[in-house]
Amino acid sequence: GEEREAPYSSTFEDTVGREAVLRLCAKRNVPAKSRTAFIEVARAGNEAALDVFDVWAQRLALGISNVVMILNPREIVIGGKTAELFSVDPKRVYDHANRHFRFMFKPPIIRASERGVFAASVGVASEIHRQSFAVAANSEPILSA
Repeated sequence: GEEREAPYSSTFEDTVGREAVLRLCAKRNVPAKSRTAFIEVARAGNEAALDVFDVWAQRLALGISNVVMILNPREIVIGGKTAELFSVDPKRVYDHANRHFRFMFKPPIIRASERGVFAASVGVASEIHRQSFAVAANSEPILSA
């Protein structure tokens, strides 16, 4: 189904972040006061929590589809705390995203990072490491005699 309520703000974080999930939980009487509690209740099959997850999945899917339409990546890797939410039902997120991908020849893979909440930190550290040891392709080695 379509998203049942409008996002509270114009930023992506405000529509899929922790506070957005907790606002939806409060509106739908989901017994969860934290992201971790929400994940536990949703995994246990609480109907209201699964309804909140579906709204969240639709919002995430819309954001992912916008990125995909612009950049056309082969894979979308979801990291950090969003990956924990995503893991509640990855297929539901993919199904919502796939509605937007129907005109693409080959939609991207959408998956959670194996690094979980540390994905962003590991990615930044890897990029800094790569840049620190990179040698420019057009540079000549300098030898001193």
